[in-house]
Amino acid sequence: MEIDYEKLSQAIKAFAEVCRPLVEQIKKAWSVLKSLAKDYIQHLPKYPKLIHPAVSVKQSDYNRLRSQVLINKPMRVRARTCC
Repeated sequence: MEIDYEKLSQAIKAFAEVCRPLVEQIKKAWSVLKSLAKDYIQHLPKYPKLIHPAVSVKQSDYNRLRSQVLINKPMRVRARTCC
């Protein structure tokens, strides 16, 4: 079975010509969607960022408690058996 490359190339070119308007419509729709999204983001209400009073106090490294004992036993989940 031989492939006629000339007919195949003509079919591909014809398909590309038919798809060109569809691609243009998709590009236009995408640009409209991008502009709508940009307008939506610009018109969102901007709320002030709430700051808790404790956040303004800087915590120093010296105030943090550090563990002085290493935990030798890892935490495990054990199931009881009632036999």
